[in-house]
Amino acid sequence: MAKSITILGGGISGLACAYWLRQNQPEAQVTLLERSATLGGKISSHKVGGFLVDAGPDSFVTHRPGMLEFCRELGLESRLSRSRGEFAATYVWDQDRLIKLPPGLHMGIPSRPWTVLMSPLLSPMGKLRLAIEGLLPQADSSDPDESVGSFIRRRLGSEALAKLVGPLSAGIFATDPECLSLQATFPHLAQYEKKYGSLTRALWSAPQPSSGAAFHTFVGGMGELIERLVQRLEGSLHCQVDIQNVSRNSEGAWVVRSQDGSSWVSQALVLAIPTPEIARLLGDLDPALAETLGEMRLSSAAAVHLGFDRSQILNPLQGFGFVSSYPANRPLVACTWSSQKFHNRAPQDGVLLRGFLRNQPDFDVDAVSTGELVATALGTLRPLLGIEGEPLMTRVQRYPQAFPEYRVGHLQRMAELDEKRQQHPGLYWIGSAFSAGGIPECVAQGRRVAEKIALEVAQAEPAQAKT
Repeated sequence: MAKSITILGGGISGLACAYWLRQNQPEAQVTLLERSATLGGKISSHKVGGFLVDAGPDSFVTHRPGMLEFCRELGLESRLSRSRGEFAATYVWDQDRLIKLPPGLHMGIPSRPWTVLMSPLLSPMGKLRLAIEGLLPQADSSDPDESVGSFIRRRLGSEALAKLVGPLSAGIFATDPECLSLQATFPHLAQYEKKYGSLTRALWSAPQPSSGAAFHTFVGGMGELIERLVQRLEGSLHCQVDIQNVSRNSEGAWVVRSQDGSSWVSQALVLAIPTPEIARLLGDLDPALAETLGEMRLSSAAAVHLGFDRSQILNPLQGFGFVSSYPANRPLVACTWSSQKFHNRAPQDGVLLRGFLRNQPDFDVDAVSTGELVATALGTLRPLLGIEGEPLMTRVQRYPQAFPEYRVGHLQRMAELDEKRQQHPGLYWIGSAFSAGGIPECVAQGRRVAEKIALEVAQAEPAQAKT
């Protein structure tokens, strides 16, 4: 009998893993179980009043290896759409004004120092501090990890952290840069310091970052990726399955039981679900492992999509959007000008904006009403962008406890968790909590786990399929 694998979770990580398992082991029986009625997790696209809204990630970057290959594998290469190069600019919201980031930045770090000299983002002292970065000593190499905030402040100064690097890193990773692990998110920066003794010297030696289109999506939005995966995995996918528990039988096979009494038995079990849910399911099997997983910190956010007629917005919108200077100290931390970033996101003469809101001491995105989320986003954007009148379309997407926090020591914790996981043969987990996040990395992680299963389960005794 062919090998059997059960995957819990139908987000991009679980779907990608299922796809690669089917590609690499066509004889295997792959079953994916998803609790909700839809697949794709945070990724979906919707037409709302003539606007194309991406509920979750709106794009991916192609410098990550493997993503374009994945699109070709799925027959989606012709559906790819590049971001609009004529608007390839990002702004920083600083003291109630929008200031364009200088060109040639790598995650906010200047690859050509003179590009920052004319920018009003930094004070003269901030620019001087940036200029002497190449003269500073290297860090104590005995420190295995460091926060992004500490690293950037040490190398480039506090202003560079607040105005250049902090806004971008906080927006991407949803973690305070003062707590964000450098080794888990930007390990190459630590390597630059070690090899070149200077970040600016390293980036001077490296190719200058392109200022052209850097993001890719699909003509119909990122939901096309999920739709194609669902087509390819027909027969393997089961939605609205509420898992009650997981265990091992007397033969060592994994048993998954749902609330309605159904069960699945397999040689391998892949958990592509949030870490609190993994902790719950493994609580009886390995309490210590479950406790460690349960300690991983998560944060929430919300996205407010707003559609307007172009005549309602006075700002020329010559860019992809803005991020707030660090620390944000306000709920709205960023805004993507979606119809400027990609074609076909708004009707002719229309504008689509997407504002991101996060928790503040007096603002809980999970607790406030949908109306308050819209009012907060719109009230903040009105004076900043010169918005007149009411939006033609609004849509709110919540992400409760959806963003893992990659805190200092993250890689060491992941290694310790993986060591404990290996005490349970046939058990695997994937997802943004166990990687650096982002669609390309989730796809790559799904592929790595599929290949690992092929190696580790190849000689195992086949288990019974669904009972």
